[in-house]
Amino acid sequence: MAKVKKVSVSELKVHALQLIESVKSSKTEIEVYKRGKLVARITPAGDEPKSLLGCTEGMIKFIGDPDSILEPLDLEWDSLKE
Repeated sequence: MAKVKKVSVSELKVHALQLIESVKSSKTEIEVYKRGKLVARITPAGDEPKSLLGCTEGMIKFIGDPDSILEPLDLEWDSLKE
């Protein structure tokens, strides 16, 4: 898990270059707060997930054949009876 540093918007204004360099060099994520509410997140380049499934890699385990859920169900729909 990445380290997270919390800063205020005013601190970001004053120390932007140093903070961005620390993100790059130490892979530290920065959360920017304004009046106590999270307004932005600065993360190291290349750490963003490629897709929703990509960000969950290693967290989901399929038991059996995952393609089997795509097979048609053997159901008769009322709208098809007519």
